[in-house]
This record gives sequence, structure tokens and C-alpha cells, in this order.
Amino acid sequence: MKKVGFDNEKYLKKHEFLKNFINENLFEDGFFRAYHYYDDEDPTKAKDKKQVFPKELIGFIPFMFDIPEKGREECFDLLLDDKCFYNEYGLTSLEKTNERFLYEVNHECLWNGYIWPYATTQTIDACAAVMNRYGNEIMSNEGLTPEQRTEQVCTHCKPETRITRIDSEPRRCSLSFR
Repeated sequence: MKKVGFDNEKYLKKHEFLKNFINENLFEDGFFRAYHYYDDEDPTKAKDKKQVFPKELIGFIPFMFDIPEKGREECFDLLLDDKCFYNEYGLTSLEKTNERFLYEVNHECLWNGYIWPYATTQTIDACAAVMNRYGNEIMSNEGLTPEQRTEQVCTHCKPETRITRIDSEPRRCSLSFR
């Protein structure tokens, strides 16, 4: 019988290649960018690679997988910036200052500012991964304090609060990152 196993060296080399590629090609102006290859108005046209791509919530995903080099965590401050991602009902999927924030397109997959709970969850996971990797201090010097992280999770929960009876109170989020 053949022994089945993994070639760790092979996968470690691939990991290093991808990590370096992502850091060198997708990190721009203090943030990981998502590059879109097609034009919304004409999907047959490729977008110009020199086009400036906005900050999107999915730019935090590399932090979930230990891809960014240490020192790039300052972008988490954008989560509390009401000109960028912060919103009273949760994190927006696109920075609010971008000209294409909440633009109209004739399809249903709109990553143009609407709140996406899954993307918010990925961002909270990325935040937790950074804190686990480098400690709470990395986020609380000038960035997210434990109270602010808790507030962000609770804000994310607000739109998903369920009232089961007319006379009942909404259930409150009781999570804490302390």
C-alpha cells in the first residue's frame, strides 16, 4: 500500500512565493487592493492596470492568513474612520470617499459600499488573527482598542438583531475582546 502524505517543502515554497507576490503586487498606499479585471458597463473590456483601485473591505483578508509583513497593521485604523469604512450599521464594503460608492449597476453582486456580513466577519477574523499573532498592543497603540473592537462586532450584529415578539426587546450583543 502506498503511503499518502504531504511534501511540506513543496507547500512552504508555494506559500512563500504567494506571500511575496501578494505583498509586492497588491499592497499599495498602505492597503491591500482588489484588482478588478472587467469593466462594469462592458464586461468584455479589461480594465487598465494603471487605474487606481479603491480600498475595499476584502483588503483585510490577507491578514487572516499571515500574509502581510509586520508593520502593515495601521490600515485597521480605517475601520473606525467614518470617511472610510465605519458606518453606524456596520462596515461598508467600499471606502465611502470613492466616486463609485453606492453606484448603480445592473447586476446583483454589488461590492460598492453595501454592508456584507460575510465580508465584515472576515475583517473581524483578520483583526483577531493580527492580535493573536502580535498581541493586543499592536492594535491599541493608536488603533483599535479592545472596547472599539467590541463595538465594531456589536455594530455588525445590530442589523442582524431579531425581535421575536412585538413587545420584546432586541437581544443585545454581549461579546468582548478583553
